[in-house]
Amino acid sequence: DVSLADMYRYLDERLPWIRPTDTGRSTNCLINKLGIYVHTKTLGYSNYAFPYSWDVRVGHKEREMAIEEINEPIDLAEVQQMMREIGYLEPQRPAQELVAFYVADRDISADSLRTYLLDQLPDYMIPLHFYRLTELPLSANGKVDYSSLRQLFVAEVAGTPYAAPASQLEELLVEVWQEVLASDRIGIDDNFLELGGTSLTAIRLTTRLNEMLELDLPLSLVFQAPTIRAYALEVEKILEKLLAGFEDQ
Repeated sequence: DVSLADMYRYLDERLPWIRPTDTGRSTNCLINKLGIYVHTKTLGYSNYAFPYSWDVRVGHKEREMAIEEINEPIDLAEVQQMMREIGYLEPQRPAQELVAFYVADRDISADSLRTYLLDQLPDYMIPLHFYRLTELPLSANGKVDYSSLRQLFVAEVAGTPYAAPASQLEELLVEVWQEVLASDRIGIDDNFLELGGTSLTAIRLTTRLNEMLELDLPLSLVFQAPTIRAYALEVEKILEKLLAGFEDQ
């Protein structure tokens, strides 16, 4: 066996080798970020821990530092841009909609349920709708009556009110949302995520609006204000700040 010290001595004396001080996510940094993102979304975990364990073995990093870097957040916009450049497409939601019925003693917001599930499942497996029941309908055999659940969902959807756009900005947003989400009818109170919006469609939506409005709207805005009504209010605030800045000049 060759000791680590002997290996370093050999490299220093015999080869034009410079010992790296910080390997980060290894030399293929962007590739690894993409791999971490895809594996985490599709499998629920990342299999990219080895570069960090190697850093610890050869003494480049302390174990605590390596663990922190494993959990280091991925720049979603950077990864999505790379995915577009190499032609990789995330699995899209199937044409059928996923609906979740749950039994609880209190209402749990759809956003809370969705946030929890996003840490457990890939995007396309997240239900579009969540409904609380006092109990699940059962068949004569004591099994869940899925037919009754479907009827409950149809009745709920039929009762959803449609809210039309009330301003030019809302009309523009409706047009872009319908284009990006491939829908013929979207109301200003419909939720982007419940309509099937994903991180990829959010990027297309934001890019399209920035081109049309000549703004620099952040990608996160559609998740913070997921309805057209709320999104329009945020855009108006941004426009008001820009206008105030011009008036002060």
